[in-house]
Amino acid sequence: MGWAAPGEAAIQTYVFTGTVTFAGGLAPTITSGQAVSGFFKVDTTTPADGSSDATVAGYAAITAFSITVGGYTATSTGGRIVIVNDTNDVLGIQGSNPVTGAAINGLVPASPRIELSDSTGAVFGPAAAGLPLPFVFGAFDGTDGVVEFSGNDPGQAAFTLSGLRLVEVTVPEPVALALFGLGLAGLAGLRAGRRAVVRA
Repeated sequence: MGWAAPGEAAIQTYVFTGTVTFAGGLAPTITSGQAVSGFFKVDTTTPADGSSDATVAGYAAITAFSITVGGYTATSTGGRIVIVNDTNDVLGIQGSNPVTGAAINGLVPASPRIELSDSTGAVFGPAAAGLPLPFVFGAFDGTDGVVEFSGNDPGQAAFTLSGLRLVEVTVPEPVALALFGLGLAGLAGLRAGRRAVVRA
């Protein structure tokens, strides 16, 4: 898995899909078998937390997290990424408080998160060395997630991911930029010519 290069965009957006495998205390709004989809945004320049080391590192790098389960949506404007570099490598991505979404049976969304794991321990280098970007879904053999709800009798919706990918940012081609520059130069020339005619 590659590391982020200095020239890459500071914010990366990932989209994901999956299916609910277990739902407790959330019926009929959320039930097993429903489709899951969503996205999260990563600030690629975020350093590891001060308490991080080569084995476990935390990054306050999530700037947005949104998940839709069936017809229900929960969102967050912040969150964390946890990297575990051990016998089993783990990538944890979590939306954190405040998490917004309608209450279900008196329960409110508290913590949506994704956990990708690799049983070979070969995905990550030192955990605190920087975010291992881009995240590559095919590198992991464990692809789970959960949306937890808080209340007197907490509920949760567990799911398995079927896909996760980076949304590519379109960069203008050099030729297009050159043509754009020539167009501006042409407009400037036309304006100069018009001014000369007026003076004459």
